[in-house]
Amino acid sequence: MTNSVAQHATKDYPTGSFTSIFTGHESFLADHVIQDKKILPGMAYLEMSRAAVSSSVTMSDEHFIVLSDSVFIQPLIVSEKCSVEVKVYPAARGEFGIEVSTNQGVHFQSKAHIRKKQEQTTAPASLNISDLERHCTLAGPSKQQLYNEFKKLGINYGPSHQGITEIKLGKDCALIRLSLPGSSRRGMDLDPGMLDSIIQSTVALADCRDSIRVPFTIKNTQIYSPLTDEIYVYLVKADEGLDYTIADDKGEVKVIIEGFVARDLDLNPQHDQLMYCKPEWQEEKTGIKDNADAENATNIPPKKSYADLVKAVFKSAQTLIKDKISGRHVIEVQLPADKPAWKGVIAILKTINLEYSKSAIG
Repeated sequence: MTNSVAQHATKDYPTGSFTSIFTGHESFLADHVIQDKKILPGMAYLEMSRAAVSSSVTMSDEHFIVLSDSVFIQPLIVSEKCSVEVKVYPAARGEFGIEVSTNQGVHFQSKAHIRKKQEQTTAPASLNISDLERHCTLAGPSKQQLYNEFKKLGINYGPSHQGITEIKLGKDCALIRLSLPGSSRRGMDLDPGMLDSIIQSTVALADCRDSIRVPFTIKNTQIYSPLTDEIYVYLVKADEGLDYTIADDKGEVKVIIEGFVARDLDLNPQHDQLMYCKPEWQEEKTGIKDNADAENATNIPPKKSYADLVKAVFKSAQTLIKDKISGRHVIEVQLPADKPAWKGVIAILKTINLEYSKSAIG
């Protein structure tokens, strides 16, 4: 990810496999310590994915990358030198699949698309900073208050991850100003410290601030151009999560993140509670023996598309987490035998189990 990291790539167009060696001395690890552990910022996977895709295909300045259905599966703890592999592989309709893994397992999965900027008509080309300042007038926590609050939770951010300088609040929205001098010269389009600082601003609209929250899922990330040292973030609370519009100090939009959902950090997940069944296509739904079992089971029937299946799984997960359902709960997913690529939903189910450890997957 940086010049100080040994990195090599082997490419077989249009797929690629990229490897980075992390030692723990990198700023995005040394300045990101949670509960005395050096943990790779979850948002760093977005930069790793962007770099891998841009190195796997030929792109012009007229194109941009969109990452969609991003799933943060488990944190990467770096206690010694480790190798991180990013794989890019082809999917349907010109899409790409991305997976980031180490010897600890799979950490991140996403889909990627290459789009033409001229075809993008819905995203704003710029933010009217002055107008947003008139809508967001309530002062949020100061920089010192904010990072002292993080420290009390056991999160120690170093200088390269303390980007928030000012938070202004509005109704279900916020305008955040960030500054990290030199971050744009570290050799990455999306500096991990800046990305992490952007997500730190989530506390501005958080209902509860007494737990360590980390990325869980992101609906899509539109990457138009590299982040600058001075940026503004317009944060909005939406139905599917939090939306971030990220612009430079002149208002030019650089990145848009939509549908961001966070979860509580669990550094000791109970993997042994996971249960898997061989995926089979069945015309008949799996039967529930009695009403008591039915109340503790969620059956997700066959879907016409992978996107519909992912949406159904996310909806079930959000219900479990929001309602804090007690007791063991079974999530039943029916996968068609003729679509092996759909097994990617298993990674999402693993993430659900990390968040809601009493769940089992059938």
